[in-house]
Amino acid sequence: MSQIEQAVNEAVGHDHELKNEGDRHQQRITTNTERIAELETLIKNSHTQIAGSQEKIRIQEHDLARLNAEYEQIDAVSRPSRQSCRSNRRRSGNSMAS
Repeated sequence: MSQIEQAVNEAVGHDHELKNEGDRHQQRITTNTERIAELETLIKNSHTQIAGSQEKIRIQEHDLARLNAEYEQIDAVSRPSRQSCRSNRRRSGNSMAS
């Protein structure tokens, strides 16, 4: 009878080991599932931030293009007056030299 009791005790011990191992694996699965959910949230937030940043860049590029166009218009309008000022200075300088 002691051999049967020993076999039963070994089987019960092995059963407990397997249950403990199963519990550890289940805990790891649960932890990893939680981590995956957290990472999915981080990825989603990152995509949202990237989209917002890209929109800001698009707006800034549009504003820069608009400002460059305005500068070109201002430069084109003021160019003739700058040239006439230079001509007047040259004439003034020449008349003073005479």
